[in-house]
Amino acid sequence: MKLKKKILLSLIIIFVFNSLGYINSYFGYQAYNKDIHRRFSKSIEVSKNREVFIKELKYQSTNKNIKIESVFMEKGYRWGEKSSKETQLINPSDTIAKNTPSLPFQVVVSFNDTQGLGKVSVFSGGKYNKYSPFIPILENKINDTLKFKALLNNKKVDTLLVWDK
Repeated sequence: MKLKKKILLSLIIIFVFNSLGYINSYFGYQAYNKDIHRRFSKSIEVSKNREVFIKELKYQSTNKNIKIESVFMEKGYRWGEKSSKETQLINPSDTIAKNTPSLPFQVVVSFNDTQGLGKVSVFSGGKYNKYSPFIPILENKINDTLKFKALLNNKKVDTLLVWDK
């Protein structure tokens, strides 16, 4: 009889312990408001999987030490309310967290993660000043060459020119 109680108590403890991980994960995602911030895809493949990919862009870099995988355009999006696997397109009501709904598209610079150089980001220096691997833009086309500063650990190391094919 004592053995059955110990086994039952052990199973209940294991069940409760495993359930706490899922509960914590759910509330942790909700509590940190991870679904309100604008996001970007790290590669063309991820962008296509999220169904936000528009097109690959041409680019020119003056610094050969920074390895760029690709430069592409995608629709601006944020994660879903329940999971980071969901995709919610940026809409006019997404004014919180500097999501800039007036700029519904974005140019993403996909850097090679294996460089071991540190944090690499781009800076437009224009209307939307932000240090990140993406720059929000107004239209899903580029009429003129865009000029970005490439930054490594917040120091300018390159000028990146981007244009439509």
